[in-house]
Amino acid sequence: AAHFTGTRLLLEKSAELQLKVVVPAKLSLEWPRQVSVGKSFGLKGELQNTQGAPVPAGQLALEVTPGGGSATVLADDKGAFTWQGSFDKPGRYVINVRFNGSGVYAPASAVAEVTALMPTSLAVSAPSKARGQGPVTIKGVARDGAGSPLPAAGVLLTIEPAGELSTSVTTDGSGGFAVDHAFASSGQY
Repeated sequence: AAHFTGTRLLLEKSAELQLKVVVPAKLSLEWPRQVSVGKSFGLKGELQNTQGAPVPAGQLALEVTPGGGSATVLADDKGAFTWQGSFDKPGRYVINVRFNGSGVYAPASAVAEVTALMPTSLAVSAPSKARGQGPVTIKGVARDGAGSPLPAAGVLLTIEPAGELSTSVTTDGSGGFAVDHAFASSGQY
């Protein structure tokens, strides 16, 4: 409370003051940085005060952009929470997690960035045996998750042991590639 005692020309006046003190809160998140399109993944986190003690039963809002998806999750009695999601298109997504605060705790927020990648397959073939120092043709085809060819895709072809071959090739219009290689010596590669 505050009180003005007044003067000869001013009246006495009192005022009440209410002050609410809240504890700072923080969000920590764990999530995969890359996921496959169409596959479920999990985001988990903890809602804590700044000393690391859990904030139990906090309600959190999640919003995914682009796409506009949203969800509400509750932290358990240890401040932990999880969310399962998936993306139906490749791209970069941002998941905003927000705790709006409570009577005791201040608001907190955190951001998770996830890249959703289209699944691919790569089939590689070569003769099971090669003769002498002659070249061997190594062939392959790159396809997307639906089985369609991936034209103009970059492929890094590496033959072990180290130093035998490491070359980048680009697939043709049908997703295929071929590399001729003469092995330095006999052995298993």
